[in-house]
Amino acid sequence: MPPKSGYGDAELGGTYVEVKKATAATLNQVRAVKYIPLVAFHEPSDTWYVVPAHIIVCLVATKRRGQHTENPFESATLNIFSLGKYQVAHEADLKMATLNAIAESPARRAS
Repeated sequence: MPPKSGYGDAELGGTYVEVKKATAATLNQVRAVKYIPLVAFHEPSDTWYVVPAHIIVCLVATKRRGQHTENPFESATLNIFSLGKYQVAHEADLKMATLNAIAESPARRAS
């Protein structure tokens, strides 16, 4: 676990990671400003997604405003179905998929 909740929800290989659960199509309060990978679980379809930090920034950059804020980089919603390219086929592959996402866009390291 990260030393402060604002850093992310987990730490893997010295990098913080955000973990979200979606009970519908919307992922809430995605914080691109953290520049950390996102691991998302879509409960209705029992599907996992792992999205590199730079992709989160690109997806949020297209938004006119954020969720509960004018700045979308502070907090935004994402549609889980727009993340199909980042779907993880098997839960057993989550760790490796997350490590690959970390390598794709170097994130803020844990200290």
